[in-house]
Amino acid sequence: CIIGLLQHRDKNYWLVDLSVMLGNSSLSTEKDFYQVILTTHGKQCLGLIVNQVEGIQYLDHEEIYPTILPNTSPLLKPYLKGYYQNDTDQNNPRVQYVLNPEFILSSAILHN
Repeated sequence: CIIGLLQHRDKNYWLVDLSVMLGNSSLSTEKDFYQVILTTHGKQCLGLIVNQVEGIQYLDHEEIYPTILPNTSPLLKPYLKGYYQNDTDQNNPRVQYVLNPEFILSSAILHN
C-alpha cells in the first residue's frame, strides 16, 4: 500500500493508498493527480492518498465520540479515534469517522 515518496516543505512523506490499507481496492493508477492528506505525528510524516477530499472540518475534542459504532468495518476500527455526527441536516444526520494518525503510522501494514 506504500506507493511512493513526496517532499513538501523540507519534509519527506511516505505516500500510502488509504483504500488498500483499509482492505479495499486500489485507487486508479490512470490518474494524472491524486488527492493527498498530509499528516504527521512526532517526527513521522505520512501522505494518505484518497479518492476525494470534500473539505476540511475543524472539530473540538469534545465533538468527537471516542466509541466505535457497532456497524463499523473491522478493517477500519484499528485506525479510528472515534466519530463525529454532523446534525446540520436534522432529517439526515451524517456520521463522519475520525482517523487517528498515530494509529495509522504505527500500523503493521506499513512496517512489513
